[in-house]
Amino acid sequence: MTSKNRLVRFFVILIRMKRVTRKQSEKLSAALWNYYDQHGRHELAWRKKHSAYAVVVSEIMLQQTQVVRVQEYFKNWMKKYPNWSALASASLRDVLISWQGLGYNRRGKYLHDIAKIVTEQYGGKLPSDRESLQALPGIGHYTAGSVRAFACNESDIFLETNIRTVLFYHLYDYKNTSIKSVHDKELLHVLEKYLLHDPRATENPREFYWAMMDYGSHLKQTVGNLNTRSRSHAKQTRFEGSRRQLRAQLLRYILAEPRTEKEILKQGTSDREMTLGLLAELIKEGSVKKEQNKYFV
Repeated sequence: MTSKNRLVRFFVILIRMKRVTRKQSEKLSAALWNYYDQHGRHELAWRKKHSAYAVVVSEIMLQQTQVVRVQEYFKNWMKKYPNWSALASASLRDVLISWQGLGYNRRGKYLHDIAKIVTEQYGGKLPSDRESLQALPGIGHYTAGSVRAFACNESDIFLETNIRTVLFYHLYDYKNTSIKSVHDKELLHVLEKYLLHDPRATENPREFYWAMMDYGSHLKQTVGNLNTRSRSHAKQTRFEGSRRQLRAQLLRYILAEPRTEKEILKQGTSDREMTLGLLAELIKEGSVKKEQNKYFV
């Protein structure tokens, strides 16, 4: 696609973007703040700690993981690794053992890597600008925005499944199943326009996004998952029998003690090529090392 065509496409998307009326915004705000004030999850441990470290830990733990599963892990983690320095000085093996059972083990490594970067390159203080945050391992557009909002109370525009649910429910005809493949560029535009009409959200971005998370979670339980209307929606693959499951099993087996390739293949799946491929993947990302035919962390 040429630069001219990309520019034309951008303006077409801009022209077609959903308009947000004051009436729609006021109705959303009334429902949002009423729900949050009465039923918000104010007791969550990471909402009582506004430090950048606590926010990053909770946000990475919450990636693709339900709140109820994260609560106990977060409390235990903060006791064992209370700050960047404590986490950075811990061994990767200890960190990954602490992470076991939470899933997506590379997130534990991301946190360990971030702690080292923050202590070694930033003097123990997490940067607050989006560019620097997104340069850190495991931090994308959403997590960078959430860190800026929750740790710094800075106004930012970002999306995740609960936020999308609120926008679809209040600002679109959510019962219209023909509404599909709505681009995140449009949703970000819609969210930005809505925020112009909500002074409480502007005054306290931290509280606004907490409210969106809680209200969106409630809507998903009552009206269903409206994220199927989003172009970014991807159905989570089944864990049982998946590469993710085998990968987690391999890492757990190696964490127990160094293992030879023969031992690993004997304990693993009958799919030799998949097992070797996953081992290579773990080595490449730095979760596992290999010396003299022994795999270890």
